[in-house]
This record gives sequence, C-alpha cells and structure tokens, in this order.
Amino acid sequence: MLNGIAERVVAVRGNCEAEVDQMVLDFPCMADYAIVLDEGRGRELFCTHGHVLGPGIHNSVDKVPPLPAGSALLYGHTHIKVDEERPLAAGGGPLRVFNPGSVSIPKDGTHSYGIYQDGAFSHREL
Repeated sequence: MLNGIAERVVAVRGNCEAEVDQMVLDFPCMADYAIVLDEGRGRELFCTHGHVLGPGIHNSVDKVPPLPAGSALLYGHTHIKVDEERPLAAGGGPLRVFNPGSVSIPKDGTHSYGIYQDGAFSHREL
C-alpha cells in the first residue's frame, strides 16, 4: 500500500527490518536515520528508530548526534508517546524529542500516531 505514495514516504530502518523489506518497497527504508528540513521554520527533523540513535528515554539508546539548536529528534523504538524539550548535549538551545507511540503495538495502552503541522507536534489516538 505504501508503494502507491512512495514519493511522499520518509522511512528509517527499525530493529526488525531486513533486506527483503527493501526488495519489495519503492522507497528507501534501510538507513539508520533520515533528515527532513522544515525550510520555512529553519528546523531540522532528525528521524530515527531509536535502537541505534536516540534520546535515552524509556529503553531507547542514549546517543543523540550533533544537531543544530531548534532541531527535533523523532523516534519510535519504545512504542511510548513522548513530546518534550531537552537541552542539547552541547549546552545549546532546546531539542524537541517526539515519539508518536504506536498504532499497532502500543506499550502505553493507547494506539497512537504523530503529526507535525505548522511547526508543531501532536499525538492522535485511535
């Protein structure tokens, strides 16, 4: 189903992806991270799964790459919703940390997904 909107999909490798997944998809899905630029706001969205790079919240790995101030780190490994600001490791401005939770296997009891619109993050529960 996602191949029909492949030009609009940004995907990163999770801890269960395999080469066979990439063989059937029309968009890349094997990178440990992807960077999306919100040019209108000058904001970098650093997208990762959370098992190789992540904010160290719940059971995500605690390894945040160097990011510009005002960036956001999006991850999902824990399947638990998060939306908070944290200081950058270098002591710079805030880093927004966002986990959409999980639609299919939530670990906090609520089936959810995330939205980034007009520079703001929000959760939606099903």
